[in-house]
Amino acid sequence: MAVTPRGIKERRDGPDGWSRSLKWFATIGWVLLIIALFLLAYAKPETETFFDRANNLSVRTSWNMQLAQLIYLLLCLGLLTSITGLLINFKRKRRRNEGIRDSLVVMALASLLGIVLYQISF
Repeated sequence: MAVTPRGIKERRDGPDGWSRSLKWFATIGWVLLIIALFLLAYAKPETETFFDRANNLSVRTSWNMQLAQLIYLLLCLGLLTSITGLLINFKRKRRRNEGIRDSLVVMALASLLGIVLYQISF
């Protein structure tokens, strides 16, 4: 057993499985949000360029709703993942020096903002 600076014996072997899983919740959530951002680039209406006008090429002027619905689903999954991670974080946080994972909070706020913007826009 290790001894802390205050002379108290450390009885824990290290973080348990739930505490270690927080890293995976954050990683999975961020991957979902990054995929949603990439899909957003394909779902939005195309911008007409000089090349398109010069060659009389048609461009899509409306949103690809199938991709927009997929983006909404990914945002909901990202929010669910971050909330689950935060619940585990609050449950496992027992000591003063153990904090809340900022990544999970930022991911929850970003997902929530995306969901609200989707609801307003569509």
